[in-house]
Amino acid sequence: MIKFTSVTKRYSEPELALKDVSFHLKEGQFSFMAGHSGSGKSTVLKLAHMAEHPTLGNVYVNGFSSRRTAQRDVWRLRRQVGFIFQDFRLLPNRTVLENIAFVLEVINTPRKEIGRRAEMLLTQVGIETKSSRMIEDLSGGEQQQVAIGRALASNPVLLLADEPTGNLDADSTKKIMDLFWSINHSGTTILMATHDLNLIQDHPEARLLELKRGELIKDSEPKMGY
Repeated sequence: MIKFTSVTKRYSEPELALKDVSFHLKEGQFSFMAGHSGSGKSTVLKLAHMAEHPTLGNVYVNGFSSRRTAQRDVWRLRRQVGFIFQDFRLLPNRTVLENIAFVLEVINTPRKEIGRRAEMLLTQVGIETKSSRMIEDLSGGEQQQVAIGRALASNPVLLLADEPTGNLDADSTKKIMDLFWSINHSGTTILMATHDLNLIQDHPEARLLELKRGELIKDSEPKMGY
């Protein structure tokens, strides 16, 4: 599903963002990408989404290669990959339903199917009762539920999540993590960046990849079965 082969990434600064990183995540795995701020977690996610390309090495994602995929074809990969942000990045001054419907329009869902499909997605993430609420009237946890529903709009085989619980309280974090596990158990591969050690300790059934200053220093398989 995701394979990094000797990946190095350098931006403009002297230090490398990633240094010779290699790992292979199999289809259906739930994996944490851990590390302090600046360790390279977001860079890994950007490379997996092909928003960035490696300076050296190669990134494979569900059959797409960073070396061989032309920029004009990256959209084909992104139709298969959902991306979830810490700060939600939802459309302000629009309702919950309108936020989901907008994405469905972008991916060319037949107009007559948009309403039904949007309602299904909101039900899937457990926020269907607030479909008519404005985004700014929701709690942080509720906004993240909407963001996850949006990421699921194209039926992705892979979800990339960048600190999705970083701005949430403990109760909201548990609810969001339960939702992620439910999505994973349905077959979707998940790679989640986090610096929250408590979150990692609470979920030993996830694979753990740990970065430090751009280097992969730990790769441990789950301690429990899925």
